[in-house]
Amino acid sequence: MKNLLLIITVIFMSLLTSCSREEGMNSMEESKRVCILPEFPEDATATRARIDIASTHKLRCIIEVWTKEISPELVHREEVAVEAGTIPPFEFDLKAGDYSCLMWADFIERGAVAAPVTSGEVTYGHFEEIYYNTSNLHHVSIMDESAGNLFDTDLCDAFYAQLDLKKEENGFSKQLKLSRPFSKLIVKEKNTEKFSELKKLKVIYSVPKGFNVSLGEPTSETINAMNEKDFKSGDDSQILFTNYIFATSSPSGRALGTVLLSFTTKSKI
Repeated sequence: MKNLLLIITVIFMSLLTSCSREEGMNSMEESKRVCILPEFPEDATATRARIDIASTHKLRCIIEVWTKEISPELVHREEVAVEAGTIPPFEFDLKAGDYSCLMWADFIERGAVAAPVTSGEVTYGHFEEIYYNTSNLHHVSIMDESAGNLFDTDLCDAFYAQLDLKKEENGFSKQLKLSRPFSKLIVKEKNTEKFSELKKLKVIYSVPKGFNVSLGEPTSETINAMNEKDFKSGDDSQILFTNYIFATSSPSGRALGTVLLSFTTKSKI
């Protein structure tokens, strides 16, 4: 189709910035346990802790604690899933020492159940996943080989945080603020008449496959994200597609690369 004009708007949603605010938790003052309370970005929540959840899904939050050594070892992992939108604090025992605390939150199906998984000496309940493989938060990866379920939906939204944790003999409490690991890409057709002629679209481009929560950066491995869609009669959004893409924290960003678009109109491709 000739003279197709595209407006590509990249919306950076609190990208890869993390700030944490320590607040006293009265219940922990006399305890020697660790208490970590997730706090979601303001644009994702009605309050600091509550986030909207689709009726078909649950919000799942994971915490991992690793030793700080040449060969780090996992000493604690825990997953919780809620329907109401408020993640409870993570409370657990931890020996004195230096640790790296990693956190990830995403959406899973409402009926998902946790099955026991053992990693080293740590056993935890692991929920069935839809969008991301989170078996190790040092390498969260896209599950779909073509990343097709990350297009045209906000249910693949996710959040992360990292904390250097120095545990003394006494208790430790921290409110940990999460950030998004993505840029959200929105591609629009500027011409309303041209958009109304569209019947089908196929798009292919390369994106990072994984994200390292510890570093707050995408991994080097890439995959070809592909999406095919039909346009419904009466759609006047002018949006060709949207996509969540793992983003770097570097000020210079990361090039998206070549985007291949194939359009089918009423009469031709």
